[in-house]
Amino acid sequence: MANINTVPQQPYVLADHIVLDMINTVAKVNGDIIDYWQSAKDVINWLDKVANINVPVDRKFTDEDLLHSAKELRESVHLLIQAKKAGELLRIDLLNNFLLESLSWLSLEVNKSGELGFKKNYKKDTPKQILGPLAEAAVELLVTMDFGLVKRCEHEDCILWFYDKTKAHKRRWCSMAVCGNRHKVANFRKKQQ
Repeated sequence: MANINTVPQQPYVLADHIVLDMINTVAKVNGDIIDYWQSAKDVINWLDKVANINVPVDRKFTDEDLLHSAKELRESVHLLIQAKKAGELLRIDLLNNFLLESLSWLSLEVNKSGELGFKKNYKKDTPKQILGPLAEAAVELLVTMDFGLVKRCEHEDCILWFYDKTKAHKRRWCSMAVCGNRHKVANFRKKQQ
């Protein structure tokens, strides 16, 4: 995001796709790169509040392992998105390692009104298994979604990504309230000179 007076306490959630919101846990604020995942607690809070993924309290792995794996997934997906946007060779091995370890199964359920449905369940014995839903969402973004709608904010000081769900697909800014308005103000000032 462009210059703002204070550093937000939480990462931005404005990308309209969970994988891009994950990448946006690294942001540029007031010219400084901010990584919102400084601890396993940061990752656990983000997974719970943004990705709706619960990390077991009685986990069999260390907090350091979770933090390392989350950052590894974020970076590998970020590199894949950048490479695909640039038409470069894709290094798929890192993401495939997460997918290989992600174990999931469907369960049939009956809701309160008696209708059948299903739920996808994930094994949660390792950090990569916990991050499995994000790895799968990354594959869907890279393969099945309109990749032309994956965009980086056009503000020169911003590094955030978003999925353009606007009707005309002409969204240019991560947030009109910050980067878009600052661009308008800068253009207005140029015209006044």
